[in-house]
Amino acid sequence: ASTDASVNALKPNAKGLAVLLDKANISADECLYIGDRIERDGECAKRLNIQYLNVDPNDHKYFIRLTNQLNGA
Repeated sequence: ASTDASVNALKPNAKGLAVLLDKANISADECLYIGDRIERDGECAKRLNIQYLNVDPNDHKYFIRLTNQLNGA
């Protein structure tokens, strides 16, 4: 749930994400939405044309592998 009273919406409604982008002065093409539920997080990102990366919350080493990959290790 959002703490911004103007949003009053839950995912996959993209209103909260749109407010966040606006407040941060960031465009959708500058973002990567990382989430763990395609039906909520992925759909929210899709509605704003934001790239989406789905992660398995049970894969505890995922972010270590991703960091190593991004660092060229």
